[in-house]
Amino acid sequence: VMDIVKTVLSLLLMFLLYPFIAPASMQIVEEDPGATGIVWEYVEMEKTVSPDTVDTMYLNLSEAYLKLGDSVNDHMFYAEEATNIEIIRGKLDGNKANNDTTTCYCLLLFVNCDNLKIRGVEMFNGAYGITIQGDETGGVMHSNFEVTGCYMHDLDYDGLYYKTYLESCKAGWNYAKSVKRGFACDDGCKAVKFAHNVVEDASFWGIEAAGLNAESEDITIKDNTLISAPLSVYAQIANVRVISNHFENCSVQIHVEDDKMPGKEPKQVVFADNTIDVGGSRKLIIQNAKDVIVANNYIYSSDYYGLDVLGRVNVKILNSRIKVDKWYSIRVRASGYRNSSNIEIKDCTTETVGDWDIYVENTDIITIKRNNILTKGIYLGAGVTNAEIKNNRGYATENSGTATFSGDGTTTQFSIAHGL
Repeated sequence: VMDIVKTVLSLLLMFLLYPFIAPASMQIVEEDPGATGIVWEYVEMEKTVSPDTVDTMYLNLSEAYLKLGDSVNDHMFYAEEATNIEIIRGKLDGNKANNDTTTCYCLLLFVNCDNLKIRGVEMFNGAYGITIQGDETGGVMHSNFEVTGCYMHDLDYDGLYYKTYLESCKAGWNYAKSVKRGFACDDGCKAVKFAHNVVEDASFWGIEAAGLNAESEDITIKDNTLISAPLSVYAQIANVRVISNHFENCSVQIHVEDDKMPGKEPKQVVFADNTIDVGGSRKLIIQNAKDVIVANNYIYSSDYYGLDVLGRVNVKILNSRIKVDKWYSIRVRASGYRNSSNIEIKDCTTETVGDWDIYVENTDIITIKRNNILTKGIYLGAGVTNAEIKNNRGYATENSGTATFSGDGTTTQFSIAHGL
């Protein structure tokens, strides 16, 4: 097995921890006995082990501060086809002011590796933080990755990116701030869990789980806090659980656009016990997804919509409280040519200062039952068929008609449908 390791890590530290690694070249650019530590020029190292030898690397950076040298224009640390790697603590400075970040260099890059742990590392001032990339052909699934307690900030792109055909991926108790995406997985990834992370000020997505070119599945997004950092569950992705997260000043999207990905929608999605609070025009958007359960959530939008349903199939909205300051608490409608169908809205509480609590158009088969409609009522627009509206407090179950009674003179009580 041949691994190429490109890094700016201390030669002395490497000799102490990995005597089997032989550095090819090294140059100290600057040494500061203060807090800034040591700045290293580009170091290229090569490691060779026999095919039947387990490849193992343990690196404890402790309080080390490592900074990429000027004009290196390459990854800070790179490993390929390695296994059993653990990196602990330390600070990695990408020195992006003096390197070309448009080429998307990573502070830590692992390609076709297995059994990787990264704990307590601070990464900043670069393009990507950590990228873990699998076999792009899908011929081999690489597995067992764990990133915990890391701080990724001031990066041009991702804090952590699980990229293509990886399995058993965990990210927990990390903090990402001022990044483009905080945490992401895509194409063919399985058994991925993002839990107890904080993402703040993400310019694109706080967390993104996607399957653009191959289906990803078994994704858990649980107990995270996202502040100005939206969540995206996108395209071919199945068996997704978004549970007990707090979203502040950002939206959540479970979606795919018809014209880009026909027939490749998110499916089997559970969105439960979450809080979405403050700001944004649409808080929860579910577009062209199917088999979705939205349950026990609190959603507040200071703008137009609380929950926007576009072209969805087999969707249940249950026991949630949805409040907006403008138009609709819940809106159900078509997405392009695709109508919504088989929608249930039950046991919810809705409130709006705007037009309607629940607004429906271009939908076939919809049930609205046992909801607490606090303000503006329910509107059924054009293209709605097979609608059942029953037992909603604050809304007339029957809009028109005549109540008719008959009896033998002994009956003294009769039922009159609300609204007649």
